[in-house]
Amino acid sequence: MRAGTFPLVRIPGPLSDHVDRIDLAIVAAAALPWLWFAVRDVWWVFEIVAIGMPLVVGVGLVWIAAVAAMSRRLAGTVPAASLLLFGVATVVLPWAPDTTAVPVAPYRFITANVASPQADEDATAIADGLVAQDPDVVVVPELSRAMHRELVGRFDTYAKTWPDDISGNLPFPAVGVYADVPVELVENTGDVLSGMRVRVGEGDRAVMLYALHLPKASPSASGPSYTTTFGGHLGDVRRTLALIEAEDLPVVVAGDLNSPDRSEAYRTLADQLHDAARTSWAGPTSVKSSAVWRSLLLRIDHVMHTNDLCSAGASRFEIPTSDHRGIGVDIGRCPTA
Repeated sequence: MRAGTFPLVRIPGPLSDHVDRIDLAIVAAAALPWLWFAVRDVWWVFEIVAIGMPLVVGVGLVWIAAVAAMSRRLAGTVPAASLLLFGVATVVLPWAPDTTAVPVAPYRFITANVASPQADEDATAIADGLVAQDPDVVVVPELSRAMHRELVGRFDTYAKTWPDDISGNLPFPAVGVYADVPVELVENTGDVLSGMRVRVGEGDRAVMLYALHLPKASPSASGPSYTTTFGGHLGDVRRTLALIEAEDLPVVVAGDLNSPDRSEAYRTLADQLHDAARTSWAGPTSVKSSAVWRSLLLRIDHVMHTNDLCSAGASRFEIPTSDHRGIGVDIGRCPTA
């Protein structure tokens, strides 16, 4: 054992003090990232840090490597290994499988933010891709008239968040549900719900579907489009959960929730709902063309359900012309004992 690395083994004089200070600095540097879990919900600024966490970890690793190279010491390997493990814990572990029992007679739910296609040919290509997923129920945030016209001809039933006689631009959030099983619109967009409640199925297979498109969270609500503050976004999540708690039927929540899985809003949802996308390995769903944006590895589209349901067979898929990936998963009643 090298002298000075353990309190009971010391070299007298200044050399021992110098070695002890180096060891303490290494331990402190290795422990520092893990304080994140104690402070991440204290201040909204940390929500921005959470969004950029892959970049934060990457820059930290580069900085540690540069300092170690300049000092020609291997001491940086301990903080680097700790930071790398921290990055895995914060970014990758929220994607790890979290399975339930295999559901009985499930419906295949998919959510697909189609990014409001205006051209008929784009809507046709997207609809072809959605039908290829063999869904029973499709939740479509950022719906357009072209997309609606295309999907109405592909499915037996539907519900949407705007009346048939509306003219001009569609009100935001424009969300649609298309299904080959019975659906009934229960509650449309309002001050409490950023989307709609739809009863899906009949008899023992009936569930209440919350088809949602929550506003993006930002430092202020004066962003370019459909934004709220971080506190406002968390409030939307809590109000939605309060509605779910009052439901008589099991509940499925699906859509573009704009809640990264490193955010307090996501953790609030996951405390009460099961993340069905994690019946297999999950992954990013926000795939804008910017390389910097893609490097953030954001999972903001979700399919979740109450704990009286089970799920299996989650997958992600590409959506033509959209900057989102879709999610598909089988959800149904849990098997009896």
